[in-house]
Amino acid sequence: MSFAGHERQDGRLFSLRWKILAPLAVLGAGAVGALVVAAALVLSAHGQSELRREAETIADSIANAAEAIEGGEQFSRFVTGFGGRENVNTIAVIDAATGKIAASTRLSWVGQSVQDVTAPALFRRIAEVQAAGKRQDGLWEEEQAATYITYRPMLHFGAQPGEAMSDGIIVIRLSVEGILADMRQSGWRFAGAVVLGLVVFLGVLAFLIYELVLMPLAQLERFAQFRDRSAASFKRLLGKRDEFGALAHVMSQAFGEAEASSSRLAELAMNDELTGLGNRTHFRTRLRDTIAASGTGDTRLALVLVDVDSFKSINDTFGHDVGDALLCSVADILRAHARGGEVLARLGGDEFALLLKDSGSADDVLARVQGLLDALSRPMSLGGNIVHGGSSAGITLFPQDGRDAEVLMKNADLALNMAKSEGHNSLQFFRHELKLRALERSSIERDLQRAIEQDEFELHFQPKIDLAKGAVAGSEALLRWRHPERGFVPPWAFIPVAEQSGFVCELTHWVINEACRQIKAWREAGLPPVSVAVNVSAADLVSGDLSDFVANTLVTHGVSPRQLEIEVTESMVMHDVETVIATLRRLRSMGIAISIDDFGTGYSSLAYLKRFPVKCLKIDRSFVDDLDRTSDGQAIPKLIVDLARSLGVKVVAEGVETVRQAERLIDMGCDEAQGYYFGRPMPAEDFSTYVQQAPENLKKLMPARSDAAERLRKILQEGVA
Repeated sequence: MSFAGHERQDGRLFSLRWKILAPLAVLGAGAVGALVVAAALVLSAHGQSELRREAETIADSIANAAEAIEGGEQFSRFVTGFGGRENVNTIAVIDAATGKIAASTRLSWVGQSVQDVTAPALFRRIAEVQAAGKRQDGLWEEEQAATYITYRPMLHFGAQPGEAMSDGIIVIRLSVEGILADMRQSGWRFAGAVVLGLVVFLGVLAFLIYELVLMPLAQLERFAQFRDRSAASFKRLLGKRDEFGALAHVMSQAFGEAEASSSRLAELAMNDELTGLGNRTHFRTRLRDTIAASGTGDTRLALVLVDVDSFKSINDTFGHDVGDALLCSVADILRAHARGGEVLARLGGDEFALLLKDSGSADDVLARVQGLLDALSRPMSLGGNIVHGGSSAGITLFPQDGRDAEVLMKNADLALNMAKSEGHNSLQFFRHELKLRALERSSIERDLQRAIEQDEFELHFQPKIDLAKGAVAGSEALLRWRHPERGFVPPWAFIPVAEQSGFVCELTHWVINEACRQIKAWREAGLPPVSVAVNVSAADLVSGDLSDFVANTLVTHGVSPRQLEIEVTESMVMHDVETVIATLRRLRSMGIAISIDDFGTGYSSLAYLKRFPVKCLKIDRSFVDDLDRTSDGQAIPKLIVDLARSLGVKVVAEGVETVRQAERLIDMGCDEAQGYYFGRPMPAEDFSTYVQQAPENLKKLMPARSDAAERLRKILQEGVA
């Protein structure tokens, strides 16, 4: 492909070479044509001049002879002598007075009237010259001949003896071809020489243009394509002291700077600026190269993904500077544990990758990664703060877990997610059942998107019993998913997926709206007022629009805020504490009760607990189970009840399944309970029936309160009063 200046016209490319040479060729052809035409015109004009000169010479000779020769016979022989000349066809001398031919190269014409022997056209022309008289002449050209007619005064004998002629008309008919042949040959020789000279000139001009313009441009083009500054052609171009040499120097300098910038950008594109490790692109490239170099897969590799535990919390608590310092410290620890040739990278955020080469057995890999996690779990002094980082790791092995880089990355990511779900400082090897779980989770996530539209969700309600009154105190709304193919999908199978996919907020909105709609339906059906507790997620609490949505929903259905209760888990409220507290306070100011679910299993401090606008603490079912199983199983439930009393909030025990558990909860002063002993979660219609039949049914289920417990309850009530 030729240099620059390519334009696309009609699907074809025209190079600058042809843009210059083609016009030159057209110009040359035009010049040659013009020369041919000019030569023809010149030849034509010169031919006429030559014919006239030849005719005038003959006419002058005849006129002079007419004056010098005595006797008509001798003059006739003189005129007849011209008939032997090469270019003369016919000569006739006509007596202007009588119109008879006095002498002619054609003897048969002598003495004849000119009108009788000549063609009408020639006669008319002779007549015109005769009429004009006085040295008048004219030259008429025909196809193969030219006729010259001139009026001359001459004293001579006439056509007959004894006749005298004072004025004569000389008619000379010449052969055009004969006269012009030599002239035409000379003219064409001249034109050929001119054309040859023009072609030579254009050739030299084209060569100079090619050598001085097109060739340097082609060399610049090759340099632009291959950027080979060592090429001989480019070195010659650099040696030129003209505009192209200057342009070559500029291009060489520009490409050199561009190559340096490109190398720098490529380096930046493959490295993490903060830690100095490779980035995700770098790691994927090195992983592919390492797998390709392993050939048949005899080399054993281990891909390890490491994620820093509680990084977001550390970042939020101590600031981004400490967070960045933590990431740099993790990178340093990874470098210290990596061996020669092993690949390190920061994939993004707080996730790192390590490719162990010649990793040995799975036990060897386990020992190395565990040592790495132990080092990462040690307290770090960062920016004057003692930070407890800790990390989790996911491990996949090559070639047994996969032979493709993308597959190995996905496997390690699945193992890391499993490790993170098990708590801090955990590590997990990839197992194929993890992939099956991921596929199942992906399927559930896809089906969740249409579940609301297809009306596949429904609420079940589990009664909460007032242990002091033996009556229904309220209910908890539990979400159920009736999948068209899977049947009932348990909440533990789809709620985590909804939280991970970001669908949980939409799901929560549906639950709140459905709960309020059901409360209104029960009221219109004449059922006594029953509150409904709804569970919300951490994402709901930090989204910022939960309180507005709840307020609008209550207004839409005409439901009192006292009939709606919001339940949050203890660990959940520790995510972005200030935002969560603000959301809960807005809900509480509307009159909505706030309950902390699974209390005792999280890690909230009493300082935070006092700040939460809580109305109820729910004892986790694991502590209720211990009431029957261990001798000291009452310790934690009793502690929670006492704490609630000191805070002035209500206590609800969940997971009550036996009468013995109910008795012990009553004895320790628990306010409410829910569980299979009192009633399973049930559809709204069944719950309505349950509430109506509760007064009779609960008399049979409620255990008696001991005298000591009754006295303690009264003392506590009086003290509170």
